[in-house]
Amino acid sequence: MHIIFIIIIVILLLLFGYPWLKEKLGGLAGGDEGGYRKVSADDYAHLSLDHYDRGERWLVSRSFARLADYQIPGLEEEGVHRRTFLRSLVGEEGGIVGSLAWYAAGEGDTKVALGLMAFETELSDGEFLITSNTDAEELKLGDLWASAPGVRVIRRPPSTTPSQLLLEHQTSLRERLAKGEKGLEPLSLTDWEALTSSKRRMAALLALRPQKPAPPMAPGQGPGSGPGLGLG
Repeated sequence: MHIIFIIIIVILLLLFGYPWLKEKLGGLAGGDEGGYRKVSADDYAHLSLDHYDRGERWLVSRSFARLADYQIPGLEEEGVHRRTFLRSLVGEEGGIVGSLAWYAAGEGDTKVALGLMAFETELSDGEFLITSNTDAEELKLGDLWASAPGVRVIRRPPSTTPSQLLLEHQTSLRERLAKGEKGLEPLSLTDWEALTSSKRRMAALLALRPQKPAPPMAPGQGPGSGPGLGLG
């Protein structure tokens, strides 16, 4: 009787436990670090992968080296512009990370498709400097390259060249270091663990932003009533 019971337990584990275990191990193999997961660009054929490749070639020509293709929390959600990924490369000294993403939203005449680039630096005092080509009304990026207390963002139009973006970021970084306290320096983010740790620290600062107050409800309108959700 006990043998039959053990056999049944083993069968149940094989049927239901194995998929769960495979999923967990697969996440670890893919570099899952608290929601930051390495991915393969081949799984994103709906994006303009040429943007990533051209951007990477330009960055490599400036002595950047690839860190990873990866997801951050929120980018994997299904939606008109959400399912994208980041490709990050690090500069020669580790203090500047260049990241690429593809943004697509809408359909038909309202369709927007833009190749995005940003340069990021985390300083030893906990502040972040970001320079990106995301200054466009049609871009709705959520927390991606957003500003907050402790996260200083310079936004330029999508037409800004990579050379202009990098030069402005380098200039901003030099000025910030010159004005900072003695010993202030960029953190070196030269591997996956350092990159994801930095991303989590930035996410913590973004989470501290004051939330916009909800609009007042019309007379007789209670929670959950009304025409629908106002997104964006």
